[in-house]
Amino acid sequence: MDLSKSYKQNVFKEFNLKIRDEFVLLLGSNGSGKSTLIKCILSLINYEGNISIDGLIGYIPENFQFPMYVKVESFIRNLASITNSEFEALLVEYDLYEHRNKYIYALSKGMKQKLVIIQALVHNPDILICDEPINGLDLKVKKTFIEMLHNQKLLGKTILLSSHYEDMYVDMADKVINLDETD
Repeated sequence: MDLSKSYKQNVFKEFNLKIRDEFVLLLGSNGSGKSTLIKCILSLINYEGNISIDGLIGYIPENFQFPMYVKVESFIRNLASITNSEFEALLVEYDLYEHRNKYIYALSKGMKQKLVIIQALVHNPDILICDEPINGLDLKVKKTFIEMLHNQKLLGKTILLSSHYEDMYVDMADKVINLDETD
């Protein structure tokens, strides 16, 4: 990856990063460019430069816009049908199975965040990109999430995670990039 991105000022200028089969932790203060970098990688915003991706991506954004008048199971079933993937075990693992017949609008913030995680994992992605993934999660689900990251790493998956919670991930990370320190 070789990219540049600016708004009124440069966010990145000739930023280079290679990630393959490793866990990369992105750190930085608010406004340092963590989410912008992720959005460039996912081609959600325009940028200058080159980004090359090899594999299926699962994305856990900080904020997700759900179709509110769809039931949980219908939402996940439709996503899973794209690749003929199984999803029931994920609903059980993230404690949403008993809520599968609820409309998404009726879920709490924490339950919606669990659904965001499930939608990213349902296709068994090669690359997992997470932008502040644990906001709104209780301690039990945070532990489940950390275990999932550990298992994905053991499977040789590529993980790019941005967070303000360095202590939760630094021991797992192969590489730590602090965007406050890059120019």
